[in-house]
Amino acid sequence: MCVCDLKHLPTYLPAYPRKAKNMEYDRNIIIDVMTRHKLSRNGFVYKSRTRKTYGETIGTVADVDEEGIDCVNRAVILLGEMKRVKTTTAMSSSYGLKHQLEKEWCRREPNHKYGGYIANGDLIVAAYLSGVAVVYDGNGPNCLIGVSFRHKWGNDGAKI
Repeated sequence: MCVCDLKHLPTYLPAYPRKAKNMEYDRNIIIDVMTRHKLSRNGFVYKSRTRKTYGETIGTVADVDEEGIDCVNRAVILLGEMKRVKTTTAMSSSYGLKHQLEKEWCRREPNHKYGGYIANGDLIVAAYLSGVAVVYDGNGPNCLIGVSFRHKWGNDGAKI
């Protein structure tokens, strides 16, 4: 199992300051993060042996619609509640975390207009905006995210 020590990683992007506690990030900030880090809503855009690139476009206005903005802001809220960690393993995949956050959001708001869906790329953008460590090895759309996967949600303390 691969283990990455996050304390030796460079800071990739400073967290964008939030003006108020309930302030939401807008399209321009999200597109800026996607462009800087070569992200689509599917995750990192990368070169593949079988295809020229994976992912549609990198951070275009068309790519970041109202649903995408909502996904990023929901992920920022949930990541803000999770404990940061100094080391991460292959178990800390953005794709696995995405499913945990989706399940928690459905538990909290079962009738949300977009359901509980959070795109992988939107989660990665939210991690950058939240100041959470993001480790990308250049392979595939996923990355490692420096939060604890043993987080307990809600008053009932049920793990997701």
